[in-house]
Amino acid sequence: MSSNRCAVELAKVSKIYKLYERPADRLKEALLRGRKTYHQDFWALRDVSLSIAEGTTMAIVGANGSGKSTLLQLVAGILQPSTGNLRVAGRVAALLELGAGFNPEHTGRENIYINGAILGIDPDEMRERLDAIIRFADIGEFVDRPVKTYSTGMYIRLAFAIAINVDPEILLIDEALSVGDMYFQHRCLNKIYELQAKGKTILFVSHDPAFVVTLASRAAWLHEGQLLDCGNPEKIVSQYTAAVAKRELRERRRTEASPTPTTTPEDRAPESAAAAVETTIPNVDVRYGNQRAQILGLGVYDEKGNRIHCAESGQTIRIRISVHFKEAVEQPVIGFMIKNRIGLYLTGTNTSLEGHLIPPQAKGNICTAEFRLQPPQLSVGNYSFAVAVCEGSQEDIAIVDWIENAYVLEIVTLTVVHGLLRIPCQVEVKEHQHHPV
Repeated sequence: MSSNRCAVELAKVSKIYKLYERPADRLKEALLRGRKTYHQDFWALRDVSLSIAEGTTMAIVGANGSGKSTLLQLVAGILQPSTGNLRVAGRVAALLELGAGFNPEHTGRENIYINGAILGIDPDEMRERLDAIIRFADIGEFVDRPVKTYSTGMYIRLAFAIAINVDPEILLIDEALSVGDMYFQHRCLNKIYELQAKGKTILFVSHDPAFVVTLASRAAWLHEGQLLDCGNPEKIVSQYTAAVAKRELRERRRTEASPTPTTTPEDRAPESAAAAVETTIPNVDVRYGNQRAQILGLGVYDEKGNRIHCAESGQTIRIRISVHFKEAVEQPVIGFMIKNRIGLYLTGTNTSLEGHLIPPQAKGNICTAEFRLQPPQLSVGNYSFAVAVCEGSQEDIAIVDWIENAYVLEIVTLTVVHGLLRIPCQVEVKEHQHHPV
């Protein structure tokens, strides 16, 4: 919940860098003591004034080189302003450059304690938080290996796990969520929503308009180091996207074409839902229910029966969910929900809604439900599936087993999709003869 107290305040803040053509020019300028200059001033930020209230989620948008990262580094205390005043109230946790704050020679576990010390948290308190950090990072035995052996994704996993588990008043995120794998991105978004519910202040940089509109309560637009506008996210995003060249957008989308899938016999779905049992659950973030039955696995296939992790927008897909009944269930219902990468549920269905009533299932039974659907043309991105088995009717239903973020499907498209999706539309244009008034 936001308040009137100010968490971050910038008053005419500027950051200037001196650029030299040759290293020797820096020495010459120092020896001449200002009598002759050999540098050019580069204004990473120029006279930026911005006030962010506690509990606000502020998005920073702008083209590459506009000063977004510099602004976050100033708030984090990594850089100091060249001119102007900056005030930050509260503990800051930051996900900025890859591995910032990590000592590559130390293990992940040691770096957890080092980061805690930097934030002023004593070792005993970090020890209490250690299990939660390691569990969220989910990097296995690598937590006890030197950080220099980590992949890019492991850096981000550990950095984000530390940042959200040190109870920050202010969280800074500089496009870090675009680096991790798709499952981790969805997991991070759920944590961000938790921080918002606790009234934390969040500043993040993003080039994703849907992410900004959905997540942010305010947005600021930087251009060549200057603050062009600040206010309602929908308004700022509209102004920013209108300023981006349409040719660049089309070119960027052309590079996101779907690769031709190569399939093996085990990648093919059986001809009928009863022919085989799905036994793999790619990811489990949250799982709950009375556990009278358990989901054994799920798979997503194209129309020809090839297992897919990437689909073209509007393509027909088949979703198969297998369930093992540990106890007798009289009115089983199997279904799924789909949400985008920013956590917005788009749609969902189940066997009952589709008019398919599953007969009572005895203890030990296994059944598989297959859904064939053709989603609308969705915007490019990845979409996660929550799958569930329930018991009862739509009016009175109990959750037996629910798995959040169980499967992620990437959607690609060669056509422009404005907003979240493109709906079928027929257009008719009639020309009229001019009639003078």
